[in-house]
Amino acid sequence: MSITANDIVELFRRDARARRELAVLLVSEPEVRLAIVNAMLREVATKDDIERLRDAVGRDIGALREETRHEIEKLREEIRREMGELRSYVDRRLEGLKSYVDSRFEELKDYVDRRIGEMKTYVDRRLEELKSYVDQRMGELRGEMRREFETVWREIRRLEERMRRVEERVERLEERMARVEGQIGLLVKLFIAFNVPVLVGIIGILVKLALMH
Repeated sequence: MSITANDIVELFRRDARARRELAVLLVSEPEVRLAIVNAMLREVATKDDIERLRDAVGRDIGALREETRHEIEKLREEIRREMGELRSYVDRRLEGLKSYVDSRFEELKDYVDRRIGEMKTYVDRRLEELKSYVDQRMGELRGEMRREFETVWREIRRLEERMRRVEERVERLEERMARVEGQIGLLVKLFIAFNVPVLVGIIGILVKLALMH
């Protein structure tokens, strides 16, 4: 089985210790060290290169700054325009919402007024029905009370008539008692008138008998 360069690289990538040992071996060789230093020197920039790079970077930064400022202005204008459009959109939406709310409020107000009117009509009708019922019941109650009073008054008149008759009978009884008392008095007087001589004779006889003994 052959080992490729990729396999060798992968093995070094996995083994950190092997990489360090390889680096030490490479650095220990003079030719390798010289090759590495020459490569690094080619990569090191000179002062002129740095100045040119600084100028180029300055120009690039200035251009970038100008471009950024321009982009910011464009963005600011776009934001202003978008904000204006958004404000107009919000205003339109608010106006539409206000109109919708006003219309719904008017519909609700009309509905409430209508329902209140219906409720008022219903309450008035029910009150009229209750008033009619109460008047009817009061009429019936007045009629019943009138009939009851008439019945009571008839009873009272009958009682008064009976009392009058009883009084008349008492008066007649008193008259009859007076006549009876008169007759009894007369009978007592007659009894005394007829029986006194007899009693006197009887008493005389009793006295004589007493004296004889």
